Amino acid sequence: MGALPVRAERRFAADQQPHSAPQEPSPGQASGRGSESARRSPEAAGKEKNQTEQFKRSSSVMLLARLTGLSPEHAYWLAVLINFGVIAAAVIWLSRSRLPGVFRNRTISIQKAMAEAQKASQEAKQRLAEIEARLSKLDVEIGEMRAAAEKDAAAEEARIKVASEEDARKIIESA
Repeated sequence: MGALPVRAERRFAADQQPHSAPQEPSPGQASGRGSESARRSPEAAGKEKNQTEQFKRSSSVMLLARLTGLSPEHAYWLAVLINFGVIAAAVIWLSRSRLPGVFRNRTISIQKAMAEAQKASQEAKQRLAEIEARLSKLDVEIGEMRAAAEKDAAAEEARIKVASEEDARKIIESA
C-alpha cells in the first residue's frame, strides 16, 4: 500500500471524529453575541491559516520548489503568480473575439453622440442668432416707439394748449 491511501484514511478518520460541543458560558462570562463572535474569530482565523498552510505545503508546490530551487514559501507565491497568469491569459484569449465588436459599437455610439451634440450646438447658435436679431430689431422698434410717443406728446401738448387758450378766452368773454 502506498502513502496516498494512508493519507486518505487519516483524513477520513479526522472527518469522522465528532466535533467538540460548544461550551456553555459560565455565569461570569457574557452570553451575548459579542462574546460568541469573539470566540469564533480566532477559530476562523486558525481554520483559514490551516487551509492556506495546506496549499502552501501541497505536493505541486513542493515539486515546483524542488524544480526551481526556491523555498516552499517562494514556490507557493510563484504558483499563485503562475495561476493568475494562466487565468488572465484565458480571460484575454476568450474576450479577444468579443472585444473588437464591443469597441466598434462603443466607437459608433460615441460618434453618434458627438454628431448629435454638434447638431444641437449648431441649432443653439442659430437660435441665439435669431434672438439677437430680434433684440436688435426691438432696439429699433423701441426707438421708433419713443419717437412716435414724443411726437404724439408734442401734438397732445399743442392741442391742450389750444384748448386751454380757448377755454380761457371763453371764460373771459363770459365774465
